[in-house]
Parts: sequence; C-alpha cells; structure tokens
Amino acid sequence: MAKKYIGCEIIQAEPITLGAYNIFRGWTIPQDENPNEKGYKITYFIRGKAQYTYKPKSDFDRTYYQLEEGTKITQGDLNGFVEELRATTEPNGRSTITRLDTITGFNGIEVSTCVSKENYSQLMGAEIGKKKFEDKLWLALGFMLRWAVYGLDDYKKKYRVQSGRTKNA
Repeated sequence: MAKKYIGCEIIQAEPITLGAYNIFRGWTIPQDENPNEKGYKITYFIRGKAQYTYKPKSDFDRTYYQLEEGTKITQGDLNGFVEELRATTEPNGRSTITRLDTITGFNGIEVSTCVSKENYSQLMGAEIGKKKFEDKLWLALGFMLRWAVYGLDDYKKKYRVQSGRTKNA
C-alpha cells in the first residue's frame, strides 16, 4: 500500500505554456490537452543533474513561494508569509491579543500584558505580539530552507544520534 510523504526542495521555475513545454521536451502534445495552458517549467537537481517537469500555474502558485534571495530567508520573505494581523484589547484593559494569519492558513496568537491600565497601549501590545510570532516564523522558515537546500541525507551522514546525544560521525 502506498504511504504518504512530505518533502522540501529548492527549485528553479520559469513561466511556460504546456505546448511550449512539450516542444522543449521534444514531445507531441496529446489531443486532449490545451497547449495554451499557462504553467511553469520546473528545474530541480538530483545528484547535480538537471531534471524537468511541468506544473499548471494554479498548482504551482498553491505549492511554491518565491524567495527574494534564492537560498536565504529575508525580512521581505517573512513579511510575505503574514497575510493579516489583528489586535484586540482584553476586558482587563491591560492585555493585547494579537492574531497573525499566514498565507498557508497557519495562524498564531500571542498575548502581551502591561502592569497597569494607565500604561496600556494596544499598538505596543500588537507590536510585541507580532515580534513574538515573527520569531517563531523565522525558526519555521529556517528549518524548511535548511531541509530544502541540504535534504535529509546530508545531516544523517554527518551526525549520528546515540543515547539521546548527537555526535559527529
């Protein structure tokens, strides 16, 4: 029985029609396919050798996020993942609940509280909540980028986990 897997990789992509992709591959387009369908020619590398595939634009846009600087997460990339920020004041008059929604549908909620109502600022509370969430998002995006660039084997070859401790191989 087939099992489900999750993967992460860095790709190169360029807009192309299905017809142009078939010409690039030297194939004849099947009669039941639309040669004008917009999509992307995806280039990925296996053991240093370029491999190609085609993905329709709607599937591509749902799957991939363009990085500003290739193999580095920037503040602009992080900002691009945050879709909406909402801040509300709790009835105690000293706490801000900040909710951040991301383009993946993953949401974060952070709380900040000050000592007295007299010193309370919803704007400041929202900024603190946003910073807390962004710190978590930096970690998540860094994790994904490391996986995409180096894969799983790179780490396994360099390190062995024994008795709960990591040791160089």
